[in-house]
Amino acid sequence: MGIYISLGSNLGDDRLNSIANALNEIKDNFSLIAVSNLYETIPIDMTGNNFYNCVAKIKTNLTSAELLLKLKDIEKKLGRTLEQGHNLPRIIDLDILLFDEEIVNSPTLTIPHNKLLERPFFIKCLLEIDDMIKDPVSGKKYNDIFHSLYLDKECKKINDFYLDNLFE
Repeated sequence: MGIYISLGSNLGDDRLNSIANALNEIKDNFSLIAVSNLYETIPIDMTGNNFYNCVAKIKTNLTSAELLLKLKDIEKKLGRTLEQGHNLPRIIDLDILLFDEEIVNSPTLTIPHNKLLERPFFIKCLLEIDDMIKDPVSGKKYNDIFHSLYLDKECKKINDFYLDNLFE
């Protein structure tokens, strides 16, 4: 299956640059396999600017708990502070959506991500990377889930976001 990380930004003067910086940090710390297109989405359960979101597929030898800590370190390095907490605008947000076939429910980590099925753009981005990917809990293909629940919900693709230099 793979390890999938969501990236989001809705704070600061340059959300595009925040996403690009996060992708470069991910590339520097892990094996970056693929990146979805970038989408602009409205904030859900919070106020503030629209988000820029994408998903990256990576490889790492870290456990899911170790990966979470490393992603939090990257967020901090890129300027995320404690004031940019849960349901508040943030300069960068990195979340583990899926970690191979793992199912985790702990106070600090939930895999699959607990909002995965509530965020159509997460699934849209996952499907751009792997259209056969399945939900580890239900075994259903995300393609079927997306088309049955979210076919009418669109997000705006950002066309001026280029990823070519990440894979040189």
